[in-house]
Amino acid sequence: MKMTRKDFQAVTDIIRSFSKGAINYDLEGRHVLERITEEMADLFQKDNPRFDKEKFYEACGYYAY
Repeated sequence: MKMTRKDFQAVTDIIRSFSKGAINYDLEGRHVLERITEEMADLFQKDNPRFDKEKFYEACGYYAY
């Protein structure tokens, strides 16, 4: 099953909701959130070679840690 833009956005929204509170996480918690974000980006890129990981990271708040 191919994922759609709507699917990618839903995952982004979920990760972003957790990343907003990431500053309150301990170092291990932030690392886990970063790894989940990276793993999801890898999965999405396999599904869609045109998937832009950097854009996804930004949308997830990846650089907000």
